[in-house]
Amino acid sequence: YRLGLLSAAGKHLVYKDVTDCGIGIDTFCHIQTEDDTTVHKPDPEVFQPTINYFAKFNIKPTQMLYVGDTLNDFLASSQAGLHFIGIPRLERERKKMQARELQMIDDIEQLTKLL
Repeated sequence: YRLGLLSAAGKHLVYKDVTDCGIGIDTFCHIQTEDDTTVHKPDPEVFQPTINYFAKFNIKPTQMLYVGDTLNDFLASSQAGLHFIGIPRLERERKKMQARELQMIDDIEQLTKLL
């Protein structure tokens, strides 16, 4: 797999959070933060820089998986053509995802079992 990271947070915070989790920045072949686009979720155009990057490897949006914690993440990613798995942190987001019968996981470690 090629692993990318797309976040609505700023670059400095994303890099700090990733390294604080013990994950090397070089784990990701592409990182997109709020600093890289003027568009934000739920607008599906937010994914365009990432889609363009992965197109260089002949990877289409329909071959991508986005893991998000809100219903807006689902709305934006699905409209952009990406697959989605929810990992809601808030109960209200979990209920919204359940109402739409979205696939969800409780923690990121469960993701490896699904891939």
